[in-house]
Amino acid sequence: MAVLKVLHDFDNPYLSGGYALKRGFQLILYALSRKMRFLRRFCKRIYEENVEYARTLNYLDQLLGIDSIFGINDRVQVVFPNLREELEGGGGRTVRHWHVSKDEVHWEPELNVPRSQWWYDREYSEGKRTPKSGEWIVFHCDYPYLLPAYIRCIHELSNETPK
Repeated sequence: MAVLKVLHDFDNPYLSGGYALKRGFQLILYALSRKMRFLRRFCKRIYEENVEYARTLNYLDQLLGIDSIFGINDRVQVVFPNLREELEGGGGRTVRHWHVSKDEVHWEPELNVPRSQWWYDREYSEGKRTPKSGEWIVFHCDYPYLLPAYIRCIHELSNETPK
């Protein structure tokens, strides 16, 4: 990899008022557009946040050499029909994913992910979990606000002393 010099310029301690107002307005339109489809064009960016998060996770995982798998739910496949090919083309692996009920989840091909790991991202972000090498670390692509937790988690794992 080429040597990069990056400056992360941090000028303001908080989001700008203008950004917050625009974001808040878009979130209100998003909530309304779930029933009134004609409003979707005004909040398109929010509709694409989860897929952008999946792409970001794929880029990050590939850069760090993480062997990740994306379980693409059938509902996601309908909305983003090229996502599986896109993620695989970027080096990721994908499997089909669906829920029969809250307690019955499937992947094809089958993955042996214990139920205790299904909510790993939320439990980790709440300080209830510590990552351990060799276990399934499940982070949902539909929780983009957990990106900082994911980065902390993989950083913790990268600093883990092999046993």
